[in-house]
Amino acid sequence: MATLYDIRENVRWIQDQAEMTGLSEDQETELKQIKEDREVLLEEYVKIVKNLESDIEVFAEAEREFRDKKHRAQKSVEYLRKQIVMDLMDNSEHKKRVGHFTIGTAQKPGKIVVENDGLVSDDFKKVKVEVSKAAIKDYIKATGEVPDGVFIEKGFRLSIR
Repeated sequence: MATLYDIRENVRWIQDQAEMTGLSEDQETELKQIKEDREVLLEEYVKIVKNLESDIEVFAEAEREFRDKKHRAQKSVEYLRKQIVMDLMDNSEHKKRVGHFTIGTAQKPGKIVVENDGLVSDDFKKVKVEVSKAAIKDYIKATGEVPDGVFIEKGFRLSIR
């Protein structure tokens, strides 16, 4: 079966021929058949879109489930590691052989904790400048002008019911 692109090209070719020489009976029949093929193909495309949209929902739910499983596994690993460290520390051991494994503890480098941002010198602060798309949109609505460095990208949305 032809693609929608092929069908559009065939229709254009027949229309171009019709403009130059008029539409023959064979061309009328062919054009009618092409239009019927187009209807069938459009329906098939819509069915594929609907199936893929359904798949996307299933994949999104599976993604949420795996994210939850990953989070639970990370929490379990964190808890068990803390238990091992506490046991070694309670027994004043820094290294121990257990079966096939050797476990040990090591001092971590200090972690920086900021208690009050206001007391920290500006030398240690960073400022991030971002463009506000909401402010630009409000400006365009109010003035009708598009600021320099900005353009409005327009497109189409397909509605399937």
